[in-house]
Amino acid sequence: MTVSIANWLGKIGLGQYTGLFVANEVDLTTLRVLTNADLKELGLPFGPRKWLLNALKQEVELGSDRPAPEGERRQLTVLFCDMVESTELSQRVDPEVLQTIHRLYEDACAACISHYDGYIYQRRGDGIIAFFGFPLAHEGEAARAIRSGLEIVEAIARLEVPEIGRLRVHIGIATGIVVVAAGERNVVGETMNLAARLQGAAKPGCIVVSERVYRLAGGEFEYECLGELDLKGIAVPTNAYVVLGVGKAPSRFEAATRQKVKPLVGRAHEMQSLHERWRSVCNREGGQTVLLSGEPGLGKSHIASSLIERLAADGVQPLRFQCSPFYVNSAFYPVISNFERTLDFGRDEAPDSRLDKLEALLVGRHRLPLDDVRFIAAMLSLPYEHRYGPLTLTPRRVKEETIRVLVNIVMSA
Repeated sequence: MTVSIANWLGKIGLGQYTGLFVANEVDLTTLRVLTNADLKELGLPFGPRKWLLNALKQEVELGSDRPAPEGERRQLTVLFCDMVESTELSQRVDPEVLQTIHRLYEDACAACISHYDGYIYQRRGDGIIAFFGFPLAHEGEAARAIRSGLEIVEAIARLEVPEIGRLRVHIGIATGIVVVAAGERNVVGETMNLAARLQGAAKPGCIVVSERVYRLAGGEFEYECLGELDLKGIAVPTNAYVVLGVGKAPSRFEAATRQKVKPLVGRAHEMQSLHERWRSVCNREGGQTVLLSGEPGLGKSHIASSLIERLAADGVQPLRFQCSPFYVNSAFYPVISNFERTLDFGRDEAPDSRLDKLEALLVGRHRLPLDDVRFIAAMLSLPYEHRYGPLTLTPRRVKEETIRVLVNIVMSA
């Protein structure tokens, strides 16, 4: 019989805190990865925190009253990352320099993987294996893995080593069923082999994903199809795709559905209510804010998308802003994303060309002063000093001026 978290806490004398863990949806799997800081955030007092952590350290049984099971069957997204030409690199530099390079490489990869709640399973010299979906599972693990891979490619490309130049990696990502052995001693399944083979098929600076990852990640990314590849150790030819970058879908709903949206059914009341709010705005009765809330899967995104389509058909130009769980520390992320879609920046477009587009939008269309362009350019991380001069204001004043310009853009639309 499987031990619940209540039973396990009771075993170590902390049963009085069961409600705290249950209220925060912490199960035994989650408990294994909690840190002292996590337990403190939950509100667990100092003494019980230390007692619980010590129990975990001594490997108090978390699974069942019988011997630990042989393994756990899970669906995982596996990311294999390998440094390009690492063997040649080891012959060209001193071992101490090579150790520094490996540490910089591993730290950069670890930061990108942890940003998307991935788990580093193994570090094999210049290779890294990461899991998305274990020990903690999230929505959209395939997309998290791809975003992590894109950040790794960019982060490693920025690492320049004297006498060596810039480092490069190639990455393979696959999703499928694996068995995780007790204590995470071993993970078996074709998915591990497939991710490794896809990594080997990836060119320097590229990410190659399996057919299943491509389907699960939806339209969040742009791809180039490589067709069917004959991979060593894989029984049948496998469709593979090179990830070109993040897609330009205006929202996660459009990205997930890839234009295959069924007609909205049974939401006439909600749509009528939204149209009434819009008509009151058109009649200059004041601005309106609508909060559309409900359980996941009830169709909130579908309703919002349908409203935007109907308003656009009437000649209205909607402005769409959407937050992301990956950019919780960037208050302007929804605005930045909107600008990038509107300006349609090319993946390798030169900074000056991007500034030209931004200037045409702000000065040409919205009739804003040329001096205001630098605030939006700074927000978009575009180099602007050579054209508009530096910003000599305090960070607080820069933020206030940026908000002022954004308000003026909306007012002029």
